[in-house]
Amino acid sequence: MNDGSVRNVVILGAAWAGQSAAHYFIRHILPSLKSSSSSLYRVVLIDASSHFYYKTAAPRALVDSKAMPHKDIFTPIEQGFKQYGANGVTFHHAEVTSIDRAESLVHFKMNGGGMGEVKYYALVIATGTRTPTPLTSLHGDYSVSQRAIDSMNDRLRTAKEVIITGGGPVGIETAGESKSA
Repeated sequence: MNDGSVRNVVILGAAWAGQSAAHYFIRHILPSLKSSSSSLYRVVLIDASSHFYYKTAAPRALVDSKAMPHKDIFTPIEQGFKQYGANGVTFHHAEVTSIDRAESLVHFKMNGGGMGEVKYYALVIATGTRTPTPLTSLHGDYSVSQRAIDSMNDRLRTAKEVIITGGGPVGIETAGESKSA
């Protein structure tokens, strides 16, 4: 039975942690809440990008996007939640502008224009990290990273030398992908 109260579980960020939190809540926590509470629980996901970036594939994509096409590394966020139907997740493609902890409100600017706000019962902040380049992490909407990858592909086609700085996983993988391209 529902007493009419809606309790929003708001998740800021829809990359690895945010999506994992949303799926976990829907699959494992929501069923027990439905059976033990008269409130209606809703998951609200807010992210500045409409697409998830499978950035593990970034080294291959930035060297040759034909080997790793955009459609394989940028997937629509909403698509991953269709399995739950209309009551699964409310997704806002938006940038959070402020959080009012006293009123339990998240204020955001919609990607298409306009402002919005959502009251939260629980708030998960899973906004992640940002690298210095949009080649290896999102910097707003996914299209920024997509354009950066296309630009890098164009520059690498005519490059006489390639210098890769850093010997971490991205640097090593990029070196390997550059060698095989």
